[in-house]
Amino acid sequence: MRRQRRTAALGSVLAQDPGKDLFAYLFLLIMVFAFMLLMSFEQKEGAAAAQAGPEQGKSDIRGPRTVSRDQVARLVKEGDTLLLRYGSVVYDPATDIQRLTDDGRIVTVPGDNGDTRQFLYIEKQGRGTISLFEYLDTFQVFSKHQVSVAFAREVK
Repeated sequence: MRRQRRTAALGSVLAQDPGKDLFAYLFLLIMVFAFMLLMSFEQKEGAAAAQAGPEQGKSDIRGPRTVSRDQVARLVKEGDTLLLRYGSVVYDPATDIQRLTDDGRIVTVPGDNGDTRQFLYIEKQGRGTISLFEYLDTFQVFSKHQVSVAFAREVK
């Protein structure tokens, strides 16, 4: 009889608060999650503080540059290839880099440190004429030869 009373008493104690363990687990889970969020925000702030930003005022081009019309190319698509057209003269970007340099189509600009940079000016065109992939494929050729590409608008 005593044994039955003890088990009944223990059973009634456990039955009084069945959500106590569940509440404790949820509380621990929320605390761990909040701690993880707090630590991740601290890491992001530390990384942003240690990351170097862009240098202001170090660019070789400080504003709009005046370029003669004969130094501005127009990209023309003939078949599957893009060509550079200067008036009636046509250049293939993949093979005519040296010819572009010899003809003065690639402009050499002096830098601040006494070094020089080479630019090829291309006329800015409307949308839909040439795809982005074709532009990037053409510019990759110039990048391999240390020639920067800049877009130019015709000034009236």
